[in-house]
Amino acid sequence: MASEPKSPTPAPPGEKRGPKLIKLSVDEVEKLAALQCTYQDAAGWFSVSLSTFKRRMESDDYREAWERGRDKGHVSLRRNQFDLSKKNATMAIFLGKQWLGQRDITTQEISGRDGGPIAISGPKRALISRIAGIRQRARADDDDRGAD
Repeated sequence: MASEPKSPTPAPPGEKRGPKLIKLSVDEVEKLAALQCTYQDAAGWFSVSLSTFKRRMESDDYREAWERGRDKGHVSLRRNQFDLSKKNATMAIFLGKQWLGQRDITTQEISGRDGGPIAISGPKRALISRIAGIRQRARADDDDRGAD
């Protein structure tokens, strides 16, 4: 006797069918964001797929927790940098360049023999000669036009 295929049993009242919903803690999402974790890092922490984590981040609660955590992480990083700049000149210089617009300026002075001007020969003389020739031709053209 062949058995008949079983029809799916309806879900008990109040229960849903499908994969079990994994609860992500909003507080943990915020803490991971404060550590500047990527979505991939956070998905791994919660043992969910990246696509699942991204879907959860579409919710206002999770997205706001993520943004709040990122902001707190930035503040914490700045605080640590300022503390470090008190003991580390390199960090103080870095912060001055980033936030105060300070920069390294190097001036160079090039001079010729015995500190005099740099002598330019060859191309400069040829250029001056060409310019003089153009001026002469322009004057000659002006004179020709004035004679008419």
